[in-house]
Amino acid sequence: MMSIVGVVSMIVAWFQISCFSYFAESIALKFKIDYFEKILTKDSNWFDQNNPGEMASKISKEVAAVQRGTGEKVGNLTMFVTSFVFGFAFAFFYGWLLTLILCGGIPFLLAVGALFASSLESGFTNQMKAYSQSAGYADQALNAIKVVHTYGQEALE
Repeated sequence: MMSIVGVVSMIVAWFQISCFSYFAESIALKFKIDYFEKILTKDSNWFDQNNPGEMASKISKEVAAVQRGTGEKVGNLTMFVTSFVFGFAFAFFYGWLLTLILCGGIPFLLAVGALFASSLESGFTNQMKAYSQSAGYADQALNAIKVVHTYGQEALE
């Protein structure tokens, strides 16, 4: 019986991953085309203010984030919610007394999960602050290199 459940689970998981991956790829392609078309409608002032060399990396980075969100994350959310619902249904059907006893530990698990999530969020916030600060330093250094090169002082520096 468990072998059949495992095989069916594997087939459904493969189908889920392939469908959501195809959906995410098609969304990403449409976003890239729309993003590029919107950039082409901008005035020349916009290109003076923004670096056109960063445009391709910015488009790919933002589209990749959307692609991960629509493909992997939505698929995982669907799988986790259905696993939770069917897991409780099977647990109450096959062993309702043990399931009721184990449900008493759910508030403790929720509290530990909330504590873990808050610690991860604070760590992520600190990491993003450090990255933004280091990006500012790198930008200053690159601008200084441009000034040195502009005035032809490479040998002196």
